[in-house]
Amino acid sequence: MSVLLTAGGIGMLFTLLAFGMGWTVAVAVFYGLLYVARKAKGDVSGSLMAASILFWIMLLFNPGVLFIGFVSMFLLEIGCNTEERRED
Repeated sequence: MSVLLTAGGIGMLFTLLAFGMGWTVAVAVFYGLLYVARKAKGDVSGSLMAASILFWIMLLFNPGVLFIGFVSMFLLEIGCNTEERRED
């Protein structure tokens, strides 16, 4: 397992402990919406609109979870891509 996956997992655990399950799920849903919009073919305006609404809700009510969650998800994404390349 790469260091980036470990760091991302620790960051998500910290998000869960510091901000609670609701905010952690909000970050995961936000990331999922952006992932679908990036990978899908066709019209993704609904996914992007939902992601932007969720972004503003998190920014207004709890900006700390937005920052920590983004860093954690970013590290997890890089770590997963690195692991996929190693397997190929």
